[in-house]
Amino acid sequence: MITDVGGSTVAIEAGKYKDANMIGAASISAVLNVTRTDEIPYTFGGDGTTFVVPSGARPRVREALMSTRNFAHDGFCLNLRVGAAPLADLRKDGVDVLVAKYCLSLGNHLAMLAAGGVSVADKLIKSDDGSLGYLFFDELTDQEPDLEGLSCRWEPLMTQRGVILSILVKVVDEYDEDLTHRYREVLARLGEVFGADPNEYRPVKVENMVFRWPPKGLKAEALATKGEQSYWRRLLWLYWNSFIQFLLEKFDLSGGGYDAPVYRQELRENSDYRRFDDTLRMVLDCTTEEVRAIDGVLSYFRSQKKLCTDSTNRTAR
Repeated sequence: MITDVGGSTVAIEAGKYKDANMIGAASISAVLNVTRTDEIPYTFGGDGTTFVVPSGARPRVREALMSTRNFAHDGFCLNLRVGAAPLADLRKDGVDVLVAKYCLSLGNHLAMLAAGGVSVADKLIKSDDGSLGYLFFDELTDQEPDLEGLSCRWEPLMTQRGVILSILVKVVDEYDEDLTHRYREVLARLGEVFGADPNEYRPVKVENMVFRWPPKGLKAEALATKGEQSYWRRLLWLYWNSFIQFLLEKFDLSGGGYDAPVYRQELRENSDYRRFDDTLRMVLDCTTEEVRAIDGVLSYFRSQKKLCTDSTNRTAR
């Protein structure tokens, strides 16, 4: 199953970055909270998520995502597209979905999806006009999504080295079914730029993890997690809760089961700044010289017609 915030680029340009990101993450919370006993691999793209859902969990996941879709529309005026492509259909097209688990830290894993199925599923769902059956259209549900655990309280990450660089790399696959060696070739060349310690390029560092009070995303969090209580009651509680968190973070304290130094370390270790879902996605903190070197590597592979036209985003903040 795939979710995608329609018109997210326009929403972000209008200053709704937090809202688009919150709705993108809300689908993850909704699915994980109704499938607590199941292991659901997923990859998060910022404004949407791809889930690999077993058939037995599909009705619960579909209902959770459609309730999240209604919530996005009613609470944030955003269109969350939801759809699914059965593996059987994808395999008829000669592709598959292979899942690997990448260990971020003890007990925390990141799903990596390969074999072309995600790309084909994304195209099928986004091109569906209602006749293909892949995109889910309006479905009435009175159920509120369970978004327990959803929050967005930290400030945007500021570069420590010059530029926050987002890279999307997709190899051209018209001539070769085995794409693994092509990605390894690209990564090997990029590794020459990164040097011996790629963790130096991790965008989440001690120096740029900033918690200010009140957090900018608190109103969105209140709307998303209010459940049966009133929005204002939930917002007041979150102001108080986040103020306590702010004090614990400011003075490196622990209290009520929250240990500020440990929590920050877990956030750093479990940040998914490197992902793969038929596209290699990386968010790196680089110097301007390194950005030019990376551009050179990717330009070389594009000139060899080994890479699709890339999408990159640079933020020097």
